[in-house]
Amino acid sequence: MKEILIVVFIVLIFVLIILNKQFERFGIGNRFLKIDNAEYRGINLLGVNSLDTHIATISDSQCQGLCDKYTECDGYSYYKPGNRCYLFSKGGFVYNRPGFISGMKN
Repeated sequence: MKEILIVVFIVLIFVLIILNKQFERFGIGNRFLKIDNAEYRGINLLGVNSLDTHIATISDSQCQGLCDKYTECDGYSYYKPGNRCYLFSKGGFVYNRPGFISGMKN
């Protein structure tokens, strides 16, 4: 009986690992809805509505991490060609913007 419980427990752990990978793939359980080729725009947290005010980052994940740290940040845009991160509050997505990866807090 003990051996059966151990096997069931191990199988359950593997199932949870696989489900977690699938959730990450589809953004389920993630704090951000992330969209490629879309720009998130709103009130720039680094300047008064200036789209030129940004932070240099090396990845969209780093930009998302910065947004996650600030409660007033509702979304971010990361411009890949320039490694630029924009943090916004009270905004929305602008689609068909090649080079951008953007995310909005869920």
